Order: sequence, then C-alpha cells, then structure tokens
Amino acid sequence: MVMKGAICFAADLIRIIHIPFTLEYVTASSYGEHGMKAGSLLLRGLEYLSIEGRDLLLVDDIFETGNTILGIIEQLQEKKPHSIKTALLLVKDVPRNSRYLPDYILFHIPNLFVIGYGLDYKEQYRGLPNISAFIDNKAPF
Repeated sequence: MVMKGAICFAADLIRIIHIPFTLEYVTASSYGEHGMKAGSLLLRGLEYLSIEGRDLLLVDDIFETGNTILGIIEQLQEKKPHSIKTALLLVKDVPRNSRYLPDYILFHIPNLFVIGYGLDYKEQYRGLPNISAFIDNKAPF
C-alpha cells in the first residue's frame, strides 16, 4: 500500500481478503505541507521490498495525473515481480498525459480536493470517517 493516504482503504481491504498475503508499504508524498498544490514526488521504502517473482496488488488512495502510481510501478518493475495490479479508492476526472488507468477503481470523482478516510490536507483530517470535498478552497466543516 502507499502510505499514508491508503491506510483506511488498505485496512478495510485486508479484512475481506481470504487468501494468504503479506502487507508491505511504501511512502509517497507530493502534497505534504503544500496543501492543495502538488510538489515533487518523494518515494521511500521501495528499497526494502523483496518482491521478485511475486504477484503484487498496489493499493493507493487517489489517482489524479497518474504520476505517483506510474513512478511507483516503474520502480517496482525493477525488482522483477511476477505481476503488478493496481487498486485505487478514487479516480479524479481530470485530463491526463497518460492513458494508464488503474486495474481496480472504487469511485470516480469530479476534480475536487478531498479529505478524510486517509486523505489529508497538510497532514490533517485523515481520520474523518467519510470523504469530504473542499468547496471554493474552503474546508467542508
């Protein structure tokens, strides 16, 4: 899973998977303290994964440009897994430079900044039990 945003989605997902699996994580950040504007992608944890010959399900919270997931996939492929599939909680309806789409998508959403259920704004609001959108750059509460 991709931390920290996918933590709630992954926690719910592992409760319904009834086959043997291991759970590993990487961290990816591009927003951090920038708020609603993405910065540079920073990946950590890939160097610790032992995945050669394994089937992977990469779980992440939100798919916008695709840069994060494609960057992670590219680096995972260097470790020679048997296969990589992706599961995304949310896919934003935005123009993209890539034609890539995740293998499994739970929800399509409009181009709004969302928080809750693991998604954050400046590292806050991850613990909200629902997903809420900022309207006119204002928090939904």
